[in-house]
Amino acid sequence: MHLFQLVYVSKISESFDVDKDIDNILQIANKRNKSLGITGMLIYRDGMFVQLLEGKKESVINIYGYIASDIRHDCIKTIYKNHNRDERIFEDWTMGLSRINRDMESFEEIDNLWNQIMKDLDQHKLVDNNTILEFMKKFRFSKKS
Repeated sequence: MHLFQLVYVSKISESFDVDKDIDNILQIANKRNKSLGITGMLIYRDGMFVQLLEGKKESVINIYGYIASDIRHDCIKTIYKNHNRDERIFEDWTMGLSRINRDMESFEEIDNLWNQIMKDLDQHKLVDNNTILEFMKKFRFSKKS
């Protein structure tokens, strides 16, 4: 089966309560994603999200539409799509969560990749697909931090 992957970036809205809303998003996503066969990872840092969703194209597009209409997100932008993936990056859970911080393993590599992605976005450049995938794969083994 070919999987569809989508990665987006968004800013949190002014009304976003980091501790309460992130946990709420994770709880809802785990229930909904399980029923739709979607897996992925939500990464938070400095008021920004990067999230990878993977599964059947129709299911991923539907979830992304729901996310894009959520008032807790501002300036949502798709930065990666792959229509032909053979395997999942995050096959072991319906939605992982990581908050980037200096104490995490591989922080310097993660920080460099994050900064490259944000720099490209700030300069209105296309973000390199390999950079996005390398960044996402850094979180493959951390379910929640």
